[in-house]
Amino acid sequence: MAKAQPAQTGRQARLERVISSSLKLFLGKGFSGVSLDEIAIAAAIETEELIEECKNKQNLGMMMLNQIEYKAIEPLVARIAEAHATPNGKLVGLLNGFSTIAARQADYLVLLIRFGIEFKGRDDELEDKTKILSMHLVKIADGIIKLGAIRGAFRTDIDRTDLANLVVGSLNGMLLEWWRRGEEISGAKATRALRRVLLRGFEEAVSKDDFGIRNPFPGSHP
Repeated sequence: MAKAQPAQTGRQARLERVISSSLKLFLGKGFSGVSLDEIAIAAAIETEELIEECKNKQNLGMMMLNQIEYKAIEPLVARIAEAHATPNGKLVGLLNGFSTIAARQADYLVLLIRFGIEFKGRDDELEDKTKILSMHLVKIADGIIKLGAIRGAFRTDIDRTDLANLVVGSLNGMLLEWWRRGEEISGAKATRALRRVLLRGFEEAVSKDDFGIRNPFPGSHP
């Protein structure tokens, strides 16, 4: 027999409404465009109760970043840890893991991107936390690429950081297109296409491609 789940307390239910309402409002109007009063109305609580819960809007922003970490980043790290230990296996784990998390928690991943844009230049804990979460993905990709380079599985003619940024940028771009266009894009097919393109591009065998220094693309910079 399945074990009965404990009933939510009034505070837990209230907190979930605050988080859900904040997520929708911040995605739609941005952090600076939403007031505590709006969030309280959407969460069906009094503004005083919201202030009692999170003190101020800054703390609410940190609460949302903590939710992003808990619901999106930590599960992704766990998926990568479970992936096959080869460089290709870890890279596939990153790509597939990101897509799986996106299918379940797309709004949180998109909010991280939005916060990253909106909080740039604030020079406060919100910007710092957002950078830490965003760079965590880049560092994961960088570690996988380093492993591949050491084992001779990945190309080494391109700076490792540039490759890591390419991986995360591709994932974020795919996420935004899927989130924006919805049913027009198959998440599974898009992930499969991205995985095949990236894995092929990382192979050491194609490190000296046809468009190297001697054969630049037409119109490209020297």
